[in-house]
Amino acid sequence: MKFKLPLFSASLIIGLALVSLVAWSWSLQQVIQQENRIQSAALKQLWQAQITYFQQKQRLWLQSQFQLISTLLESGDQDQRLQTFLWEYYQRYPSIRSVLLVKFDQNGEIKSYPPKPGCLPIKQSNQQDFKNYLVPRISSCRVVDQVLLEIVGPVPSSGNDSVLIVSMNFFSFLKEFSNVANKTLQMNLSSTDVIEYTEVKNSNDDIDALTISLEEGGLLLGKLHLGIQPIRYIDLWVQQIFPVFLIIALAACLVYTQFNRLLIKPLLLLEAKMRDTVGTQYKGKHGRHRPVMPGLKLLHEYFHALQGMAKHDPLTGLNNRIIFEDRLAQAINEGKRSGRKYALILIDITNLESIAHLHGQYLADALLKQIAENLLTSLRESDNISRFDKGLFAVLIEVVDPDQLVSLVEKVYETLIGRFKVYGRDLEANLGMGIAAYPEHGIDSDQ
Repeated sequence: MKFKLPLFSASLIIGLALVSLVAWSWSLQQVIQQENRIQSAALKQLWQAQITYFQQKQRLWLQSQFQLISTLLESGDQDQRLQTFLWEYYQRYPSIRSVLLVKFDQNGEIKSYPPKPGCLPIKQSNQQDFKNYLVPRISSCRVVDQVLLEIVGPVPSSGNDSVLIVSMNFFSFLKEFSNVANKTLQMNLSSTDVIEYTEVKNSNDDIDALTISLEEGGLLLGKLHLGIQPIRYIDLWVQQIFPVFLIIALAACLVYTQFNRLLIKPLLLLEAKMRDTVGTQYKGKHGRHRPVMPGLKLLHEYFHALQGMAKHDPLTGLNNRIIFEDRLAQAINEGKRSGRKYALILIDITNLESIAHLHGQYLADALLKQIAENLLTSLRESDNISRFDKGLFAVLIEVVDPDQLVSLVEKVYETLIGRFKVYGRDLEANLGMGIAAYPEHGIDSDQ
């Protein structure tokens, strides 16, 4: 079977193009999943903060109503004034479940029991139980199929003290929350463990549910199920497949063209020259030998490129750790011979992993590049700078006097401590710096 190199190369490049398309599809899916998780977490945090705000607002409103009713009952016939007041009060505030005035006889026993059960066990209580209620207390509980927010406190009167109990629907704040969040909520009647509210869908759109726990004082009283519109993979894939496919196809054509020019043609030329040479030698002819060396110059360039990669960090272009340790050993040897002094500065970007998790690895890499550029501009040309690993940089400088070292370190710190503008985002690098001087702190590189 005759082997056709151009056909094989074309098949290989097409295969690589298909693999690239699959890899793009997979990476798009990962990005969408990450974006959906970020969106879900952000919305949940926002809605949770809004709910907490409305709950606090509801508690303050209930306290104000308690003070209003208490002021009304402090003088005159409490029962008559309370009944007259409640006719309009219940109609004006439908979220109020009950307003109860509990009185005690001379023995401290309750005269009459409230008709509606609440959070406070009245039947097992007497006046002595309320002696510690110097200020109104707010509690929450579930009674049958309702969750109550109840405030209890004393109301001074001419005779025995009275206790005022005002209770309201705990979930009243959801009405204000639904208006702010533009949500339509309904109670889930099938739930038995806790009371649940679910967002009513306005369309047939496929949405994901986000559950928020409704708590009061560490007690789970209900759950809120809200819908969020996620980014759909198939929709975004269909929108982007044509331009991506076009780019991959153009890249494949360009790669094949360059591959054919730089590799296939030189290999075919080498094969032809080898065949001519073998044929000439076999016939015993001693013609002029032509060089059979196409591509050696390219290999020579690749060799120098690999040498550069072995000595430098591929991201920042700085020297890598191997070169730096060699320079450090040379500096120590020079210091032993001539008495020169050197200082080693280690700079660690302590929040680099956090930046990568929050904003993406490409932003973290761009930040490292800017930090490397700032180091190069803030230091002297004679100073050796290296990137050891991840966010760890090393600087080797010759020390003439301590003041110069202090000013140089301060300059480096001021250069790196500010905010960096990376792809339109403000990032701040947290630094950890350490300094060791030769020969005061060590006489070899390990020390």
